[in-house]
Amino acid sequence: AELLEGLRGEGIAAVLVEQDLHLAFRLADEVAVMQKGRIVHRGSLSEFRADRDRAHKLLGVG
Repeated sequence: AELLEGLRGEGIAAVLVEQDLHLAFRLADEVAVMQKGRIVHRGSLSEFRADRDRAHKLLGVG
């Protein structure tokens, strides 16, 4: 996480595939949710977190 935060601070983009939401939300600017190998949602982290109902539905958490 520290390495990725350092790269982010230098303006370097990275793709992170992560199941730990706390870590992913700490590092992400954008979110893509995949289901069965297809992207079913893509957008900014702030918009994703603002729509809690949609986030819960997409992530299967309640």
